[in-house]
Amino acid sequence: MEQEADLTPKPQSSSHFWISESQFFSSVLLSSPLLVPDSPVVQQEELSLELYDCDGVHSGALRVQWRTGDVGVIDLKPLLSTCKLDNGLRHGHLVVKSSGDFRHLVRYQGEGGIGIVNALPNISTRAGLFVPIRCTSKHQHLAACVNLSDEAGTVTVRLMFENRSPEIQVAVPAHGCVIVPVEEDFSLRFNAQADQGPVMAGYIRCATRHTGAFGIQILERIVDPSEGANGTKGDSYRVLV
Repeated sequence: MEQEADLTPKPQSSSHFWISESQFFSSVLLSSPLLVPDSPVVQQEELSLELYDCDGVHSGALRVQWRTGDVGVIDLKPLLSTCKLDNGLRHGHLVVKSSGDFRHLVRYQGEGGIGIVNALPNISTRAGLFVPIRCTSKHQHLAACVNLSDEAGTVTVRLMFENRSPEIQVAVPAHGCVIVPVEEDFSLRFNAQADQGPVMAGYIRCATRHTGAFGIQILERIVDPSEGANGTKGDSYRVLV
């Protein structure tokens, strides 16, 4: 029987993230060592970062050291500059390995603030992901499917809305990542007049029959036609998972 993916954050010496860079938001890695009783005292901490682009090609690496007790803050823009543009974004699969027990987080930051995420929630043959979304003309959703394994595989993305439940098969290369613009790929169109009534709810369901593991990140974009401080539209973003 399939279970839901475990979203509980866990300290890991190795963590996987989907990261992105665009005119609307950027990605920053935060890393903090955990206090483990009776652990040996070290003078500095070390992180190893490996980045794969959307095609799964190794596109960059970075090794970082800092004094024990400090929180590491690492701007990921230089790493992401090696990734090609895909759907208007530079994005990739980041693998973080540490010398000890760490808590790793990624902060998506934009003009209006976005959020902080833990390592990617995993789906597998035994655990899927089920996420509620708001279905209006002002809300758009992006699902990033990240392959954590050494072999190519497929993720099934299903949209459940009203009495419909269409699905698409997303082929993801080994170590790569694929963006699914939900409203576009499922041809969803909402009348702005309908937004005056109760907000309609839908659900995104991600699952796989592949033996490897996948990570899923889902962002919500709230469309605002007004102009922001940097001359772009005043859209805001929110992390759903």
